[in-house]
Amino acid sequence: MAYGSLHEKEVWHSFRQEMYTQNNDNWVSTGLNPALPAPDLGYFIGYRICQAYYDQAKDKKAALKEIIELDYANPVAVDDFFKRSGYRCGRSGN
Repeated sequence: MAYGSLHEKEVWHSFRQEMYTQNNDNWVSTGLNPALPAPDLGYFIGYRICQAYYDQAKDKKAALKEIIELDYANPVAVDDFFKRSGYRCGRSGN
């Protein structure tokens, strides 16, 4: 979290290039890989996307339910959720 917060733009730039691929080697369950600046940065980006979704939601309880129940194995559902989150690194509040 500390590294991600300090370097969010760089992390987002790298993540964005792989977010629609099946390659998650650089993002989740990375362990202490010396080739990466910090472990498991995919979780940081996921957190920020969910935070953006929750922050913009009028019904916070419903938003939390959607975050928990989202079918993360469904790329269409995940893409739709991402778009509705409004997450854009570098914008105020995100």
